[in-house]
Amino acid sequence: MSVNKEFIHALKQWLKYDDLIETKNKELKQIKQTKDNLEQIIIKYIENNNLKDTKLNLGGNNIQYVENLNSGSLSLKLIEEALREYLKNESQVISICQVIKHKKDRERKVQRVLKRKKIKQKKSRSRSKSKLKTS
Repeated sequence: MSVNKEFIHALKQWLKYDDLIETKNKELKQIKQTKDNLEQIIIKYIENNNLKDTKLNLGGNNIQYVENLNSGSLSLKLIEEALREYLKNESQVISICQVIKHKKDRERKVQRVLKRKKIKQKKSRSRSKSKLKTS
């Protein structure tokens, strides 16, 4: 298969940026882990020292302790359980759930992306050449 030079260049650039994103994501993951660890230490101190209602001012920043209560996600299983309790009619529950599934399936959107899978190189002395040829 013959491929033009612009296409090969675009692929090489894409791989370069994919590598850069992977590196930065690893760095970011470590930074977030360190921040999370510090946050747990700070929260424990605030709770142990009755500072929950205190606004902390540091370097032009207001830092305050906040408790959030998050609801669980709205799943099809949860909807089925609620309908069974309310309707007491299995055929209606099944019909309603089928309508919901059908409408959900209609909302699907196609995404076109490139996926990268790194090829593990065998322990040999010669390197394999690219299968793409430039024209």
